[in-house]
Amino acid sequence: MRKLITICAVVGVVLAISSAAEASYVSVFNIGQADFSLTGFSTGGNPGVATGGPDYLTIDNVTGTYDLDIPPAGGSWDVYASGTVSLDFDKDGIWDSTETLDNEYLGNFPSPGPSTSWGPTNDIPITVTYDIYVLHFLASYDVDVDGDYPSGNFGPNAHANFSLSADPAYPADIYVLNTYLTCEDNASGGGDGIIDGWMTADIAVTCVPEPMTICLLGLGELLVRRKRKV
Repeated sequence: MRKLITICAVVGVVLAISSAAEASYVSVFNIGQADFSLTGFSTGGNPGVATGGPDYLTIDNVTGTYDLDIPPAGGSWDVYASGTVSLDFDKDGIWDSTETLDNEYLGNFPSPGPSTSWGPTNDIPITVTYDIYVLHFLASYDVDVDGDYPSGNFGPNAHANFSLSADPAYPADIYVLNTYLTCEDNASGGGDGIIDGWMTADIAVTCVPEPMTICLLGLGELLVRRKRKV
């Protein structure tokens, strides 16, 4: 009996590792150009005053292509992003800032299943690392590529709307972020409480099952193989 349990445990671990590799899903977004607008961080005026949020980021008028690979519904997935995002704050055709994402961890989310639009029903806790600080927020989002699954061109109503609110356990963190954004806006954005412009991006978003989901996938595969043998 102990030998059988040991064999099952080893096989389960091997299958779990195999399932982890097979169950990674990668979606690619190639944005030729889009409009972006960030508000809510400041009262505006010159100089603006930082607020406690919520902050709102809107991305629309999107051109480009997408290739979606969304995990099946259910389970919990660690989400990572890689690629580049360039910003043009004064819409003069010259990219003022380019950010590189190197497998950045975005958080853990339940999957809505294969779809061209998605968003959580409840706010999701997220953390942002800034300099030596780890800041805590609550985030929500509404994303729609306005096209066919799994790939195609962004439609005329493609958009991404995000909001960032204070986490009740860390109420000061939103002020830390918004003070930084307000200073940036006062220095180069006109101090009007709006940071906006054009953006372009080439982003790959990877979904990987969290350890518990991996174990369940491995167990499910083990049971299926066991049933086939019987």
